[in-house]
Amino acid sequence: MCSFRATVHAYANPGRYTVYVTVSDGYNTVTSDFETIVVGPAPTIRITSPAINSHFLAGDIVTFAAEAVHPEGGKVICFVS
Repeated sequence: MCSFRATVHAYANPGRYTVYVTVSDGYNTVTSDFETIVVGPAPTIRITSPAINSHFLAGDIVTFAAEAVHPEGGKVICFVS
C-alpha cells in the first residue's frame, strides 16, 4: 500500500525518461527540478482472495487480496495503477 499522495503518469514502454517534478509543502515552499527515472517492466499481479469460483450474492461486500512479483526480482513495495 502506498503511503504518499501520488500523481500518476503511465509510460507505455520501459526505458529511461527525464521528468520535471514540482513538490510543495502545501504552504510556502515549492521546488522543482528535472530528474531521470528508469521505468522497468510491469509487475505480475495475482489475485489471492477470494478463491477461484467463489460465489457471491448481489449486495455482498467482496474483499480482494493480491500479490505482485517483479519480473527482474526484488520486492514490489508500491504499485500505482
